[in-house]
Amino acid sequence: MVPDLKHINRFPMNNQHMLQHECVYKIALDHLYDGVFITDNECKILYVNEAYTKMSGLKYEDVVGHYVDDLESKGIFKNSTSPHVRRENKIISSIGKAKDGVEMLITGKPIYDENNELIYVVVNQRDISDLEIMRQKLIVTENKMAVVEKERKKKEEENEYYKKQFFNNTGIIGDSEEIRDVIYLINKIAPLDVTVLITGESGGYRQEFCVM
Repeated sequence: MVPDLKHINRFPMNNQHMLQHECVYKIALDHLYDGVFITDNECKILYVNEAYTKMSGLKYEDVVGHYVDDLESKGIFKNSTSPHVRRENKIISSIGKAKDGVEMLITGKPIYDENNELIYVVVNQRDISDLEIMRQKLIVTENKMAVVEKERKKKEEENEYYKKQFFNNTGIIGDSEEIRDVIYLINKIAPLDVTVLITGESGGYRQEFCVM
């Protein structure tokens, strides 16, 4: 069963009430998406939830009631978080891998009693594969945005160049976005062997555009 939590002892309860509370905690923990691993202050394993057993590939009875050091000596555990938390007396996080190779964020937290003595170590294991997928998608998006921005700057530089050449050769005066687009389009079309129809009002520089 899940170990009694400190705040439970603040209220008088009979055994039946305590059992009900422990059952509620176990049900709640077993329905978490994250893996939960609880040891006492000697690193004896008191509880693991269902998510942990799925991530680790270990059965509940294979770990609960055993000491972390013993399981490490048998090669079942490797670089466990609980002993590090116990030794350093602080929250410790690391990146590990589940049985199927999925990356997990592993965080161990010390739990103290009212005398500030270590009584439990609670380890949380979170599947971060979705975060990694999101990170990769973000990188792809940022790369695409960089390409678009590069093309935009290139177009601006080309427009500026074509505009100077155009104004120097024709004497047309103008600096609007529409003029820039026309200049850019003309310089793209000019090398091609195609027929182009230019329409517009009188005085609209059609002749000058044709010269280009």
